[in-house]
Amino acid sequence: MRNITKAENHTGKIPFLSHNLSDEASPITNVMIKDKADA
Repeated sequence: MRNITKAENHTGKIPFLSHNLSDEASPITNVMIKDKADA
């Protein structure tokens, strides 16, 4: 699984989640990001 960086969030590469992310994302959000990145 690849790590999604804060920089990627701000560039809008994952716009469906970027507005929901905080500096410390919840475990559920982290799982969602990893699932989308793997898809």
